[in-house]
Amino acid sequence: MLSQNAGSHITRLPIELLCQIFTYLPGNSVVHFLRTCRGYYVLSSSETIWQELCARHGVSSLSASGFHSQTSFRHVYAQLLHAYGPLLGLWASDSLFRGNVLQFRIVQESKQAGWEGIVGEVWRFPEQQQEGGQTLSIPHHEPTYVECLRIQLAPPKQPNLNESEGDWPPQNVSSWWLVTEPSSDPDSIWSKRQIACPSVPLWLNAPHNQSYYAYLGYPASTEELMNTSSLHPPFPPSSAVWLDTSRPTPHMRMHPVPARDHRQILRALHLPQIRQLMRFMYLAPSDDPNVPPPNARHHSLTILSPPNYADRTPYEELVNPHYADFMMFIDNPWTAAGEAQDQRWLRSTTPCHYFPLRFPSPLDQNAHAHPAEAQWDPRTVEGLWLGAYGAHGTEVLYLTYDTDKEEVHAWKITGDANVPRGVVSWRCSVPNCAADGQSGVEVTAELLDQMDIADVRMKAAVRMFDGTGTVSRPGFTCVAHIYWHRRN
Repeated sequence: MLSQNAGSHITRLPIELLCQIFTYLPGNSVVHFLRTCRGYYVLSSSETIWQELCARHGVSSLSASGFHSQTSFRHVYAQLLHAYGPLLGLWASDSLFRGNVLQFRIVQESKQAGWEGIVGEVWRFPEQQQEGGQTLSIPHHEPTYVECLRIQLAPPKQPNLNESEGDWPPQNVSSWWLVTEPSSDPDSIWSKRQIACPSVPLWLNAPHNQSYYAYLGYPASTEELMNTSSLHPPFPPSSAVWLDTSRPTPHMRMHPVPARDHRQILRALHLPQIRQLMRFMYLAPSDDPNVPPPNARHHSLTILSPPNYADRTPYEELVNPHYADFMMFIDNPWTAAGEAQDQRWLRSTTPCHYFPLRFPSPLDQNAHAHPAEAQWDPRTVEGLWLGAYGAHGTEVLYLTYDTDKEEVHAWKITGDANVPRGVVSWRCSVPNCAADGQSGVEVTAELLDQMDIADVRMKAAVRMFDGTGTVSRPGFTCVAHIYWHRRN
């Protein structure tokens, strides 16, 4: 064995080599290592270490990322990215039927905005419109990003080794709710109110097996009610390839999701009351094989709402949308903390959970052949897409390619009153395809004409697929799978 005095101690390693070793360690491990002794405290002043940790969250340049010149990488990581860096990216919610997409990003436009840090924005699309008693078809739209939450980084104070630990909550961070409502000002569509939060209003949920159930009809007895309810599409399902399981867990306190079984409430109701509801939904633990057990599920986020009712209602319509116009939800109010002494946070009666949404890297550019070319790779379609769904407007899809079945599947990240989120909207078989000019010419031309596409080159380079689509009546009842095939 080598003696400790033989010059082989880790403290004698050059800083360049230590920094290289740190690149293989999680951020927590690096922080704990630097706090081991006074000798390593000297290393904590090296910006090289903190720059590498910030780069893991996409901040490789402070100025390009919108941070002030007097801000250091150490300050940005210790006070912002260590705790909230894992939030960055997309999140998909299990809101009934509709679902929702939430995006966290670094505020690169900090000079114009007047603050720096992380902003949470909800994807919004145009709502349904009625004219003459008929629902109008809504054209395809890209999302409007509506700000709902700010995590603001304050200017750095005197350096302190405790900063590097990522104490909870960080001392130099403040947070704000952004409540957006239709504006009465003719020159502005939306009005925005900024409300200070006592702390970051995010709830990190432990894995759970709570699921939504739906009942539509007239039960003859309460027992029949329990036996004929149907499981609302689980979100995320056990085969959710869009779930980003590789994303680190935010460095926040994780809280268990309280067990909620509304069947006890339903048993306490009189049958005539249940019959009057006709169509309603409730929460209960699930033992369905399509729902992953708690230990196989992923953590999730819940956004806590402002305590004032006038602010909470429009805020929850943004972050937790529901189709309440045709479905009744059986519930009882409860506090987020589950403790009577903590009344700062009031949670929605139907709280939603946001799960990390994968955003895949594109394949090598050489693989991006034109869809009409023989060397086209179907894996290039994997990722997020926007789909036009007529009167329901634009919905978010996640396309995957099943190499075993040679099929492309379109998962609904957001849904509608007929076919909700968490369902495969359509699937197509890749081997049974043909480029326009060989088969499906009439169908292709007709579809492109309906989409107002007059480009002759596009009409000459369209690939057709056999497949099936999912349709349903409102409430996801009478579900059917329609088979579509090319017409030669």
